[in-house]
Amino acid sequence: MTGSAAGGGTAGGSAAGPHPADTDPVANGHPADTDAVANRCRSDTDPVPDRFAAVAGLVPDRFADVVDLVAGFGPRGCVFLTGAGISLDAPSRLPSGPTLTRRVFDAFLEPGLLAEIHELHAAFGWWLPPNCPLDRAGTVPARPPGPAHPRLETVLGAVVRACAGTPYKAIEVMADVRDALPNAGHDFFARHLAAGGLHITANFDDCVERRYRELTGALPAGGAVQHFHHSFAGNPDGEGLGATLASTQGGLDPAHAGQLLRTLRSSRLLVVLGYSGSDFFDVDTTVAGWPPGTLAGLRVVWVAHHLQPGHPWHEVPRQDASVPRLVRLLAAAGATVTVVCGHTARLYPLLRERWDLGPEPRLPDRPGARKATTLALAPDDPLRSACTFVLCRELGLHRRLGAMLADGSRLSAVSDEERWWARSEWLWEQGRWRDLRRMWRRTAPGGARGRLAAARAERIGASLWVQGRLLPAYGWLRLRRRRFARGGAEYLMLSETAGRVVEHMTYTPELRPLGRRLARRHHADLEQVSRAAGASLFATRSDLRDSLRRIGTGQPRGREATEGPTETVLEAGNLLAWVSYRHRRLRDTYEPPSATASTQAARASDAELAARYRELTAFYTLLGSVAGAARTVLLPGADRVFGPREYWAHVRSVQYAPWHRFRLLARYAVSAARRRAVRLRPIFRRVRRRGRRGEPR
Repeated sequence: MTGSAAGGGTAGGSAAGPHPADTDPVANGHPADTDAVANRCRSDTDPVPDRFAAVAGLVPDRFADVVDLVAGFGPRGCVFLTGAGISLDAPSRLPSGPTLTRRVFDAFLEPGLLAEIHELHAAFGWWLPPNCPLDRAGTVPARPPGPAHPRLETVLGAVVRACAGTPYKAIEVMADVRDALPNAGHDFFARHLAAGGLHITANFDDCVERRYRELTGALPAGGAVQHFHHSFAGNPDGEGLGATLASTQGGLDPAHAGQLLRTLRSSRLLVVLGYSGSDFFDVDTTVAGWPPGTLAGLRVVWVAHHLQPGHPWHEVPRQDASVPRLVRLLAAAGATVTVVCGHTARLYPLLRERWDLGPEPRLPDRPGARKATTLALAPDDPLRSACTFVLCRELGLHRRLGAMLADGSRLSAVSDEERWWARSEWLWEQGRWRDLRRMWRRTAPGGARGRLAAARAERIGASLWVQGRLLPAYGWLRLRRRRFARGGAEYLMLSETAGRVVEHMTYTPELRPLGRRLARRHHADLEQVSRAAGASLFATRSDLRDSLRRIGTGQPRGREATEGPTETVLEAGNLLAWVSYRHRRLRDTYEPPSATASTQAARASDAELAARYRELTAFYTLLGSVAGAARTVLLPGADRVFGPREYWAHVRSVQYAPWHRFRLLARYAVSAARRRAVRLRPIFRRVRRRGRRGEPR
């Protein structure tokens, strides 16, 4: 989460991994006793103690070792990276990420939607990151802490889009962030700045700068505080904040990325406090692009907040599931990373004393005067339904989307264009491709020469493709593509769909040779897009380019081929796209049963395959995608899972072309006959052997 999201640091858990000791701490700019302190913090080889032992105080508290490690660098040698966790205490009392997400749902979206999304996340296995390993130790099996929350940037972005052109400003749900009062933590960081330190933050509030001005009468020097998601100080209306998916999915802007790199390379120690490390689209992408050795010489201490003040400070293995991805990326860039779990507030007083930053100020225990967040739509406001409608499109919730389309009275605040695209997507997922093609051909706004001309051509071609009319689809897309400038967005959109047609030619026996010949050409036509083009487009384009490249070179696609796109849509929260990439992974990694396998092994393999395919079908059904469920029976080996009646029911449920429907049924019949022949072959052999020996059959 960004801005006011307090992710893993405030969730009470983290992880760390082994870190090599510096061979020459003085040469690396570290204090001479740094390694000794770091070695005392090391616990990677220690067994994870029982959680009851932790309660009994048998787990050594290494808090003093962490304080020694951080204090030894001095305020000028230490830079802090903070998240919303530092603003939770009074008098700031700012919302955490989950709290802010619930606030957006309560203010703008239909009741029950958040609970529905949580149920889907639980069904799909999307869980919150696990808690502290000490809290989990001794619990068998480990119980998930709960279903993951929808991504704040995705939810807020959908609401902002739905409210465009109305008097309502969705960003006002963060009015208290804009007007927050500094707390003791902000005072500590302000004094650290005054002592010559630097500060990097994901937060939108300017509490650190405000407290610095109260202490010194001036603002911090330029570059001393970096808000890589911007702040309300420079964006009072919130328009420029990195609070929506559209504003973060393209990565950090070059100025912030460059400043972040310069700050880290000029520092000896980075201490991370109150930050979840879940900025997948911008911070993670930026750090992942740094070559190995970029951060050589930088030591990182990542403090994951635990809610209990008496919890012992400890380090846990890097491979623990609670470790943020950013930790591994920092280590890959050359940093020496240590992640510790403990109660963060214990750190401030001792560092104040060791660095002579002055006493902790006396602050009120309750929030001071600030602007209250009272923005909320009326329960029956049409705009609430419009926000829900847009978010359902973003997340792929076609069951609810279809119900809203059927009840037109709820969509009075939805724009005609938004409704048009939603109906197009819904018809696609219902398998009504003939109706979809007719809709675009006859009633598309502007017709064949209007502003949606490229989208019209692409949707018509895509409808032909998914119906199984591959040659007409390919010819249509190639012909319409000539109307647009080569390399333009419209040209590439049509090329991408044509590439999908070519990809599916290779799955069709009579068109496979042609598909293989065309794959190289279309891989060259498709330019790789940057993440700035959007998470969905980046994922689909990357996946298609990889598939065409492997087809052209004859390389098989393994599980790793879809990992990147799957992770992208998972982070964005698009449930339907995630299931679709799961479908592709099952197709790419299918292995037919061995001809020499025993009957028991073959049955076990069939049972495992059936569990995966039926789970996929259930996922599609939960989301309301009839076409997705129907496509599951087209996966390789489907005859091992679905009987003839079930297979025919799925094939009949969608609008395939007659020839393609015949092709699918013939392929199923041949595969089932071959499989049955393989099973009967041992029986026939025994019968023949007995016949030759004259034994009764």
